[in-house]
Amino acid sequence: MAGRQKVSTIAPDYAYGRDAVAAFVEYIKKLRPDIEIVDQQWPKLGEPDFTAFITAQMGKKPDAVFCDVFGGDFVSFTKQATPLGYFKAIQSRLVDGGEVGTVDEAQALGADYPYGIWSDAYDPVVWGDGESEEHKAYVQHLKTAMKADYGSGWAIVGYQSIVAIAEGVKKAGSTDSDKVAKALLGSPSIRRSASAPSTPRRRKPTPASSGAKWSRIRRCRSR
Repeated sequence: MAGRQKVSTIAPDYAYGRDAVAAFVEYIKKLRPDIEIVDQQWPKLGEPDFTAFITAQMGKKPDAVFCDVFGGDFVSFTKQATPLGYFKAIQSRLVDGGEVGTVDEAQALGADYPYGIWSDAYDPVVWGDGESEEHKAYVQHLKTAMKADYGSGWAIVGYQSIVAIAEGVKKAGSTDSDKVAKALLGSPSIRRSASAPSTPRRRKPTPASSGAKWSRIRRCRSR
């Protein structure tokens, strides 16, 4: 990229998106003062039509994009951006911190997945020979408890949280939040909820208003 490098940002228009972009801009200006932020787009959370945001951004001809559109919104965004040549225009120089380089996201997008972008994830989805016996036992216990194949990391945390709250209510003999919180101090359930590893989801993505589920594996430029 010759000359002054131009970067655009796009993120949902609420606290998380605004904070993520602000942190990125602050850091990139310190790291690379030669980079110019030429455009910022703020679609609403759950935006069904990203066309206006995509075309406005492409009009600025950025060299790269910082994106924090996530989940089903990223599926919608990508399916609308790809036919317009968005990813080709930036040569897939897009970084998304919203865990979009994942199995479920790739399944939802299929051939439309923009391979070559950079993203992150919560945990590895394929353990292979490295899976510990403790984790296998944990997964089996979870499957039995949830009467399902696998739950998402979010579902697991939610399940553990419900168990912990129920324990706190029982100990406190009350549903008063302060009493329940006090009863849960030092509780093993709270420690498990905070430290237990998330497990991968092996269910197929189901259509929803957001268009796809959360997901779990790193997708990087080398693929």
